[in-house]
Amino acid sequence: MTRQTAEVLVVQPNITDAEMNQSLGNFQDSLSDWHYSEISKKMRQWSVSLWECFIPREWKYRPTSRPDFVFTFKEVHSRWLGHYHCNRNGYGNRFEIGINPGYFHKHSEIQIAAILLHEMFHALEEITDTAPSSVNNYHSSSMRKALDAIGIPCNRWGAAKVESLVVDPSPFLDWAQQNNLNGTRGCFEKDETETVISKQKSRKCWHCKCGTRIYIARSVYFDATCNVCNSVFRQTA
Repeated sequence: MTRQTAEVLVVQPNITDAEMNQSLGNFQDSLSDWHYSEISKKMRQWSVSLWECFIPREWKYRPTSRPDFVFTFKEVHSRWLGHYHCNRNGYGNRFEIGINPGYFHKHSEIQIAAILLHEMFHALEEITDTAPSSVNNYHSSSMRKALDAIGIPCNRWGAAKVESLVVDPSPFLDWAQQNNLNGTRGCFEKDETETVISKQKSRKCWHCKCGTRIYIARSVYFDATCNVCNSVFRQTA
């Protein structure tokens, strides 16, 4: 190995999370053979504007600062529109927001941006160390109130309280129209939480760190890892 080759292989020792995520973002934007290059670039632009418009300068008396996000795209369970990966992902990156591309064929830019902003609020709670510690309070009351006011409501488990993902009229829809996002408010899956719970009383509930719940027959021991947050499922007390 020549000295020149060795120098190329040296990893920068002091690279920051922001620099790493910016480099990855630039790489994603430059790809001509990647299906998600265009939407990834748009989401990166939207995230800056959304943070400026809707994320408070303080959250529960703690200062906030916008991170550089990493965007991933993976088809997962049909009820999942997106997710925020707390701490570091499997590649060592922080601030990962994942979007389920299985919905791209029916979701407009407005809907995708609404999912993005929802996940950014999860990042906000992680950054300020205010995220709920209990799985039973996955979406904190503070987060729900803030999203209600913005116009992209959710309940404690994530499903919208109404059948639409974006309320019309709303501050969020005003932002989307001012930034020329395509589409109008779109349909959101109905809240099935109560139905699922009532049907599964005879089964054990297992949960992971990101709040996913699965009901398994009581006679079965469930040993599996969530493909969204990579944590092991635990039996809910």
